Amino acid sequence: MWFRIHIQYLLFVTLFCVSCSRPVAENDPIPDPEPDTGRGFSQAWTDFIDGSADNVLLDFSYAGYDHGESEPPDIYGIPGYRVYNVNDYGAIPDDGRSDRQAFLDAVDDALGRKGWTVGGTYSTQSVEKANAIIYFPPGEYILYDKESDALDSDGLPDPVNGKSYTMEIRAGHFIIAGAGMDRTTVIMSDPYEPFSGSPTDYAPALLSLKHWTGLNEPLCDIVGDSPKGSHTVEVSSAAGLYEGMRVSLNVENNDPSVIAEELYPYSAEPEWTQITDEGVTVEDLHCIESVNGNIVRFKEPLMHAVDRKWGWHLYKFSCYEKVGIEDITFKGNASPEFIHGQWAGNSAYTMIAMMRIADGWVRRCRFNSVSSAVSVTSCANVSVYDITIDGNKGHHAVYASRSSRTFIGKVSDMSSYAGIGNYGQHHSCGVAKPSIGTVIWRCNWGTGTNFEAHATQPRATLFDCCTGGFQLYHAGGDTSQLPNHLDDLTLWNFNATGASVTDNLLWWDPDGAWTVLPPTIAGFHGTDVVFSPGQVKLDESHGYPVCPQSLYEAQLERRLGYLPPWLDRLH
Repeated sequence: MWFRIHIQYLLFVTLFCVSCSRPVAENDPIPDPEPDTGRGFSQAWTDFIDGSADNVLLDFSYAGYDHGESEPPDIYGIPGYRVYNVNDYGAIPDDGRSDRQAFLDAVDDALGRKGWTVGGTYSTQSVEKANAIIYFPPGEYILYDKESDALDSDGLPDPVNGKSYTMEIRAGHFIIAGAGMDRTTVIMSDPYEPFSGSPTDYAPALLSLKHWTGLNEPLCDIVGDSPKGSHTVEVSSAAGLYEGMRVSLNVENNDPSVIAEELYPYSAEPEWTQITDEGVTVEDLHCIESVNGNIVRFKEPLMHAVDRKWGWHLYKFSCYEKVGIEDITFKGNASPEFIHGQWAGNSAYTMIAMMRIADGWVRRCRFNSVSSAVSVTSCANVSVYDITIDGNKGHHAVYASRSSRTFIGKVSDMSSYAGIGNYGQHHSCGVAKPSIGTVIWRCNWGTGTNFEAHATQPRATLFDCCTGGFQLYHAGGDTSQLPNHLDDLTLWNFNATGASVTDNLLWWDPDGAWTVLPPTIAGFHGTDVVFSPGQVKLDESHGYPVCPQSLYEAQLERRLGYLPPWLDRLH
């Protein structure tokens, strides 16, 4: 195979030689490849571009805002958008007093109607296209403290609901922006209480940007088979389907034969009740590119094969689009003594939660002493990048949960624990629930943690040119929700800066640290970790980086014919 060189291969060899020989930045952990030693161009990459029967790589290039093809717009030049400056609504920076009501007044004005408080949640009205920017000028703004009491519909203290917790914003084409992470700071000086009051329950997020209407509307059944990588499915009826429509391709089947096929070559343990009771669950969010008879073509390739016998269905994916947060530091007050499993450590200072958002983003933000920085739940093509996490250690960094094709890039997770710097959050960047097609690109985290693989059936995750600790027991996931990760976990040029196990590491270990279906690994280097050879799909160039340096960049450049400027600037 290595000697079957044709014109296409020569073209891409030339292209990626240039890419791989790019000067290495000071904080770039991946050294240049060594083609003269034979440890240069990856055989896995060659098989991918050749379309070889030996190929084990999925096409991850569709991850992120606008499928990676462009970046979110500059807020200073979006036609038709109005800017709502929180200072015009009574917010006074740096005065040490709450600015929460001023923020809510600005949001209410932008959405055309006052919101309401129910059960401790302040909710806005639903607006598909707000065309609004809520702007925080330079300075510090307190968005929650212990005196931010909930108000009733008459603006009076509400003794039933108690404190005013999450601020739930239901709007599309809606942006919250500051003057820069080094100039604007939003403060959560006191913790949110957990939902139920139990110390082991979860507290809500400071800011929730969510869509709640038109959920799970069925469209049609899938009546044909489609392999991984295909862009098309055959449906029972294409009535009501149209170009540009957002849909969810779903299956949920607890037939033992389906579970056995999904977990092959392993099998479920009796205590894994989530998969044995609820069954194999896939939720793959797509945008329809065309409809021809009963053949539906998606913009994105399938990340899971479709077998019609499993009972696949197509649902409408109702969501908000173009929702973003940028150029702000979010400051919490997490304790330096993190305790896993307790509300105070797990979620008391949770900052941003996105739910049912498409083409959304969080960028150029810093998170200091937070429980969780950003969660992306039931979303499609959301980008979270250029993120710093520091201060005291918390629970999560940035993760995708039940989402499709999330892009998480250039996250530096260097929070401290018990006085130890550069430790990282308990779970660093990663995935949970039936997320699929997630890309974690050029992220780095401290030596005391690991990437997140939080069970409940995540699939097809690419960790691309990432650097950090490889500490077991940090992936996450309750026993009932295992395995941690299903098929197509891909580690590309992963640079380990420390590991809890270095010899004969087991990826599938029901009695140990985690359970992961055989991963695809290329260019794993740094700390010498030896993987159990029978538990990997591929372990190429172990100990040495491969070329192309970044799989996501290489696949995106191959698809578009150029590397988008936004991605090139992030190097």
